[in-house]
Amino acid sequence: MVFNKLIFICEDNATLGPMAQAIFDREAPDLEIDVISRGMVVLFSEPTNLKASTILEEHDLTMPVALTVQFSPRDVNPYTLLVTMNKAQKRRLATDFKVNDNVYTLAECAGSSDEIINPYGKGEEVYEETFKQMESYIKEMVKRLKNDIPFGVSVQSVL
Repeated sequence: MVFNKLIFICEDNATLGPMAQAIFDREAPDLEIDVISRGMVVLFSEPTNLKASTILEEHDLTMPVALTVQFSPRDVNPYTLLVTMNKAQKRRLATDFKVNDNVYTLAECAGSSDEIINPYGKGEEVYEETFKQMESYIKEMVKRLKNDIPFGVSVQSVL
């Protein structure tokens, strides 16, 4: 399927979603996809996570958003790819927001079953590990998007 919009969804849009957006923007500048990030629970807009911004800067990236934004089903069109950080968030999109189509975890987009763990409250080394995991998954995700390989299918089985 061809997507024209990608929404990275995390818990609060302060850390993981914006990090994923920054990494994806760097890895796929030639894909014509509108990329945004949103949070599942954003009671009021607040600044994004400083440690996440620092990790991005160490990799020559900038935080793509300054303030957190709440996810809304109105953000979605039929050609939107929604990428959560874990299975619980994926389930909540279906139960709380009634969004079921084109929803995957970041790990599923890369053919993995591991989940992205929120590093909030931990040291910078955990943020760095999380960055590297996300970067690896996003590189694989971009490869799949460029080669029209379905998520959840082994790359070797279709190449």
